[in-house]
Amino acid sequence: MVRMIGIDLDDTYLNSEKNVPAENSAAVSLALDRGILVLPVTGRPPAAVPETVLRSAPFRYLIASGGASAHDLLTGELLFRETIPYETGLRLAAGLQEADFLVNVFADGKGYVSERDYELAVSYARTPAAREYLRTFRVPVRDIFDIVRAHPEGLEKITAAAPRNEAGQMLRADEALRIAEPFSADIDVMYSPEINVEINSARATKGRAMLRIAHMYGIAREEIMAIGDSANDLEMIRTAGVPVAMGNACAELRAEARCIAPDQDHAGVAYAIRKWALGHV
Repeated sequence: MVRMIGIDLDDTYLNSEKNVPAENSAAVSLALDRGILVLPVTGRPPAAVPETVLRSAPFRYLIASGGASAHDLLTGELLFRETIPYETGLRLAAGLQEADFLVNVFADGKGYVSERDYELAVSYARTPAAREYLRTFRVPVRDIFDIVRAHPEGLEKITAAAPRNEAGQMLRADEALRIAEPFSADIDVMYSPEINVEINSARATKGRAMLRIAHMYGIAREEIMAIGDSANDLEMIRTAGVPVAMGNACAELRAEARCIAPDQDHAGVAYAIRKWALGHV
């Protein structure tokens, strides 16, 4: 029996145009009506989760920044936040920037990029919808290290980006991973060729965050469904008793999933919920 469903947003709950298909909204609302706890689980910071998502269904909780924070949408309460230690974040961001990576830092539920890199960050996005997302939600600042120094409690997330090859994959990813390696005790690193290198606290993962909320309701791992498409969803679906890959998912995630749904432009989330959580299509 499925009692909880964690759903990635981009290219999963959202289609390729960054909209919520009506079928997905209806299926989530039906699952919530049936008493299933359904929540978005996203790499986006909270401020970059569109109102269209939050209004699409009566969600109670949101997991954001790749598992770094969880929010009660009803009360506005921050349930928990896991940050990269200050010195680690400072040294890691500096090392990546010195190696000529485009560095974004995340704090206060927002993503920040230096003013000089803002247009470059937008240009690295693969699709018009992704470029519009960055233009709308990334906050340009004079110096990202002003943000780092203003948060002695640590950063929620760091990303490193670089130009892409003809196949759309990030160049020099191995170098970014080598720079991060000395800090491995403090951080969790995820590399998705189609996106970038994402760095969170070692205690902040999508799956771990889901389990913390599940524990509040006495929900067992076997009763959790997770739906995703990208490498940054791997840990999440490995956590779930019912792991679902979208039809557009990367090969690695499809290999790990027990169930394969249609792609993001054919309401794969709705199909997965109806078939494997509610028992009908």
